[in-house]
Amino acid sequence: MRDEVRSIPSQTSPPVDVECLNTHEHQLHLVPRLIDFTCNACGTQGNRNPYFCLPCNFMIHRECIDLPRVININRHDHRISYTPRLGHGEWKCRVFRKKVEGFYGAYSCSKCATFAVHARCATRTGVWDMVEREGTPEEEEIVMKNRYDDHPLFWSYMNVDEKYWCEACETKLDPKGGFYTCKDCGLILHISCVFRDFSYIMPGCGLFIDRGSVTGSNEEVEGP
Repeated sequence: MRDEVRSIPSQTSPPVDVECLNTHEHQLHLVPRLIDFTCNACGTQGNRNPYFCLPCNFMIHRECIDLPRVININRHDHRISYTPRLGHGEWKCRVFRKKVEGFYGAYSCSKCATFAVHARCATRTGVWDMVEREGTPEEEEIVMKNRYDDHPLFWSYMNVDEKYWCEACETKLDPKGGFYTCKDCGLILHISCVFRDFSYIMPGCGLFIDRGSVTGSNEEVEGP
């Protein structure tokens, strides 16, 4: 009876062997012990139960094995993709502005050669919309931009339960319903506040955004 009890695995025990092509091409094996290591997938430290690929000398956190391959984040105009290593270069995370080591996994943009984000930063709640985009076509983003404005407004949404505040009307904004944002300034606006009543605004004229109001003008805007 005692031997039978020992042979019953714990329901909370992690799998001994894992295959996941998202982050590594070979089968990974659990190392069930306290051990300090650097995760090759995200570049951060761990101290217990890594998964290991002996031929590649590759170690990874359990939670990093299933990192998504292609995602949208609210800090960039294009989709970004997971890469096992960025390679040589001076890389800086575009979410938290810290150095990204090029020899660990991270996210990069195929259209913007210098864009990089730490794997953990890119997949944080409130940054990533929690949707895996691999295999689905990339849609053109909806952009609001005055021809003389340096900061366009991008349509975005986030599938999170957090509440945000519209900078124009200063009321709550549900990110699940979509909104416009400036990725340079962090400005967030209701769609209804952006399109309040500007049908009379002629092309080449101004759209002015200020805290508490969004106003239009038919006076021509001079370039810099």
